[in-house]
Amino acid sequence: MVPDLFQKWAHPLVGRDRERAFLLERLDAALHNEGSVVLLSGEAGVGKTRLAASLRLSAQEHNALWLEGHYSREGGMPYQPWVEAIRTYLQQTSMRAEKALGPYATELAALVPEVGAEVARATSAPPDDPERERRRLLEALTRYFLSISQDAPLVVFIDDLQWAPSLDALYYMASRLQGQRILL
Repeated sequence: MVPDLFQKWAHPLVGRDRERAFLLERLDAALHNEGSVVLLSGEAGVGKTRLAASLRLSAQEHNALWLEGHYSREGGMPYQPWVEAIRTYLQQTSMRAEKALGPYATELAALVPEVGAEVARATSAPPDDPERERRRLLEALTRYFLSISQDAPLVVFIDDLQWAPSLDALYYMASRLQGQRILL
């Protein structure tokens, strides 16, 4: 089923054959353990979201999981799209969230309490060096999505990246996609 955001673009895509072919190539690569990052850029109104909607339909046809999140122009949380993607995953699956937590329960539960607050409480530690905590959070997010991709190929769509207060999560995850079933 196509979500409301993409409903108006359920008809065939016209005039973006080259871009669509490239996205399908990257999707196929992700299906075969060659994860990568693709950035869709251009002026407002040129069809970036419509192109993403087309990719979503193709991903679903190949049994890939599609998770998405959005940055807000008004300046939301720095990791808002990642939180939205995790929450969507938790709503779509019966898998217990703790399966993917590993040693990073505290970090993830700080962002997404639904992930496993009881696990986080049991493992919480006093605050440490802020830079070390930031790296642990980035590692926690990355490992969580990598864990999800072990069960099914994964496409993570982050919309409105231009409003991101920081790209550190994107950079960190992108550097760890080699040999993974993720298209970011």
